Parts: sequence; structure tokens; C-alpha cells
Amino acid sequence: MSDIQNLLSELYHTIKKESFAGGRGRGSQEPYYVFDYDPACELEVRHYIQNTLMTKLPKRTEDGEVIPESLNIFQVVIEELRSEGFYDGALDLQLEDGDEELIEALAGIVNSEYLAERIANKLEDSASNLLLLHGVGSAYPLICVHSLLSSLQSHLKKITVVLFFPGEYNEHSFKLLNQFEESPHYHSHRLLA
Repeated sequence: MSDIQNLLSELYHTIKKESFAGGRGRGSQEPYYVFDYDPACELEVRHYIQNTLMTKLPKRTEDGEVIPESLNIFQVVIEELRSEGFYDGALDLQLEDGDEELIEALAGIVNSEYLAERIANKLEDSASNLLLLHGVGSAYPLICVHSLLSSLQSHLKKITVVLFFPGEYNEHSFKLLNQFEESPHYHSHRLLA
């Protein structure tokens, strides 16, 4: 087995426990966890989320089991742009003026607080007690991970969040794609030591 396969197997055995999900966290910790991995393994991690975690983890509440929900942050951004009628204009703006102009123009709709509200709304009628967030590499630079996690904390109270992070996280700082440093998020914890 490769290193990433071993890590993914360990991840599965950690999050499948009923005691892990449901917004309880470990001890007195906030229930926000980061699974960081080598960005070169992105496709393997995506495949594992959809074809192993989402199919093997229980989906029933009768036994108080883990009920996962998987959300791709980049897809949430795209859905919101489409629903607000900004998608085609955003593509044109990015092609004509670049990323910085696009980020500035979309600041009102593509920001962490707005997306946290949308994510909370998506989960409102769900029985989920575990949120698997991924796609942050694709959403960069539109979304800052630390800001999104901070915003989610005020909206998701009974859900454990696992952020799949392509890069390095050491409980003090994020380094997306092993290149771009972001501000720290002190309420999240590295899932696997």
C-alpha cells in the first residue's frame, strides 16, 4: 500500500466511529478537523471520498451512526454564481482582466460568510452529522480556508467537519498546494498525527 492509501485507510477507521461525528470533537476540542495530504494525490483523495467514504459509511440514524455529507467547495461556488446569474460574466471577466479583478468583483457573493450560510442551508434538512469538505485547491484564490472554517463555526453546531486539504497544515498555519500560506485557524485540528 502507498503512503496515501495508508493515510486514507487510517482516516476511514477514525471517522467511521459514532463518537467522532455529531459535532462533539475530541475531548473539549472544536469538531473541525483537517486532513492534509500531498497535492499530487488530489485525484486519488477525491476518488476515495466519493467511492469509499460516501459508499461505506453508514447512512441511517437508527443506530446513531455516522451520516456523511460531501461538499466540493468549488462546486458550491459555481452553483452560487450560476444561481445569481454571474457565472458567464465571471468567466469573461477572468479571461479579460485576470484573477485579481475577478476576486474583487465577486467579493460580495464569493466570500466565506456567504458560502458558510449556503453550506448551512444545504445541510439544514439533512440528518448528516459529518461534513466532508473538499475542492479547496480548485477554489483558490476565491476562498481562504481559515476564513471559511471560522464562518462555518457560527453556522454548523452539531456537525463534525473534516476539511480535505491539499498541502500542509500544522495546527498553526495552512500552506495550500505546499506554496500559498494562509492565516492560522486555531479551532481546527489535524485529523491524523
